[in-house]
Amino acid sequence: YEIAGYDEFRHLSSTKVTKDKLVDTALRTMERFDGAQDTPWYTLYPELDRAYPGSKFIHVVRDTDAWFESARANFADYSNSIHSYIYGSAYPEGNELGWKTVYNEHNRSVREYFKSRPTDYFHVKLEDIESSAELIARFVEFEGNTPEWPHVNRREERELIGSGKSLV
Repeated sequence: YEIAGYDEFRHLSSTKVTKDKLVDTALRTMERFDGAQDTPWYTLYPELDRAYPGSKFIHVVRDTDAWFESARANFADYSNSIHSYIYGSAYPEGNELGWKTVYNEHNRSVREYFKSRPTDYFHVKLEDIESSAELIARFVEFEGNTPEWPHVNRREERELIGSGKSLV
């Protein structure tokens, strides 16, 4: 089972980003993957839904302030055209209201989009995700023992990788 992430869009991070470029990259990428997560995948749910009827969408949310603090910690000085396209500014620092507004509106619009499709949509809070592993496994019709929920993309791991030191 292969999941696409941000890396498939890295080539766009320093160019003028358009919805068409994101959608084109996403649809070409999904030919090689079973799922997707991270920026900017979450903005493309209507296009992915149309391209892959019957797909399952897991919507992970968190408290807005906690989400923003994570964004600030991860992207404080990381100029990115994709963030500019999504949030209207490259950096969260100094743009808190704008970033939070986009985040909250996105969460509202996803819930609205899937409101009549509970078999295609699963909503879970980040802090509940580990205890929801069995429910998520059933939702995606995973057969077998429910695996432990992996916690990836921890700040400590990113800092260690950035330092050139080994995780092992």
